[in-house]
Amino acid sequence: MIKELKQFSGEQFKTINVLVIGFLGVASLCYSIYQLLTAGFQQKMLMDSLIVIGLLAVTFSKSVTLPSGSYWRPSIGLIIYSAFVFPFHVAILIIFSGILISQSVTGTSLKTIWISLGHLMLGILAIRGAVVSFAPVFGYSLPPALAWMGLGLMGHFFINRLISAVIGSSMKKKKLLEQIKLIKKDLNWGYVSTYIVGACMVFMYQSYGSWGMLVAVPLLFSIYFSVLYFEKANKLKQISLTDALTGAENRASWEQFKEEFQVNGCQGTFGFVDLDHFKGINDRWGHDTGDRVLREAVSCLKQIWPSTSRVFRYGGDEFILFIPHHEADQLAVQQIIHKKIHEKNQEWLNQNYTVAISIGLKYASSNTTGLSLDEILIHLDKQMYRNKLVNKMQVF
Repeated sequence: MIKELKQFSGEQFKTINVLVIGFLGVASLCYSIYQLLTAGFQQKMLMDSLIVIGLLAVTFSKSVTLPSGSYWRPSIGLIIYSAFVFPFHVAILIIFSGILISQSVTGTSLKTIWISLGHLMLGILAIRGAVVSFAPVFGYSLPPALAWMGLGLMGHFFINRLISAVIGSSMKKKKLLEQIKLIKKDLNWGYVSTYIVGACMVFMYQSYGSWGMLVAVPLLFSIYFSVLYFEKANKLKQISLTDALTGAENRASWEQFKEEFQVNGCQGTFGFVDLDHFKGINDRWGHDTGDRVLREAVSCLKQIWPSTSRVFRYGGDEFILFIPHHEADQLAVQQIIHKKIHEKNQEWLNQNYTVAISIGLKYASSNTTGLSLDEILIHLDKQMYRNKLVNKMQVF
């Protein structure tokens, strides 16, 4: 009950955070409209703003999904450019107008627009803070501008990723810390290049006005299509190394891992897994149930050590488990493996399924074991079959 209450309160907290971000979006827009009505628009600033709004309207809908589940957009370069070049309230109005036009075409809800604006507004504040603090002193001359603009860009990146983690954890019902840990996986050369191009657009604008900025826009599209191609190629690679039925890594991935094991100097516990009496499940309950049992077995193995464990489907109802760890931890790790597998076997027994996981375990290091993975696998296979005969899991 206490655990459920903590989980509920955690979800409520994340929901409130997202609502606050949306509120900040509304508040920043109201403030910007007030400033516009008070201070007005210079004609040159109006023309420059309309150019950026048009570019944002075209590019904002183009995105690539990052490992954390958030989106990377080439329009980030335009947003960075706007934050450096225009006053805060003008940058907010530009970005809101561009988002509104783009998202109205795709049918996005107004709530999502407010959250997006609040999210982007906090990143803009980081850049504007750098502009207000350092631009009057150092200007945009090189190399001093690289230093203070770099501070603004770093502030923008970390705030942008942190807010994305907050929104992502709320939408996906995941722990915030888990989402934050994915930030480093979001960072790729396409992302970095977008920031660099955004900064270059600022320098081009300072020298040549909007025409100078427009020269850099094709680079944003080139980066977007390059990242898009890379992501598609990476997904195809993952599909080619994944068993479609169970979600485990397939035999090809295992062969690749064998090469990496010798080169990279890995160490940890290997497990060779077989499902006892699996054929009886197919004969009595049907292949759909058999497929579900295979998926449950893989899920059980993955959950033993979710962050680092790897599970390979070796063939049929045979799997290989690998959990990287130091030699001193092998007893503790193997005890956890036995405990989790025993719980899963008991769960199947309670469902009247006559299937059980048998496993042979061995700690191995590519630096000290002196055995190839094929030789280790032979040892594991013998251990697993002894496990079948005595119906008891043993630790090497």
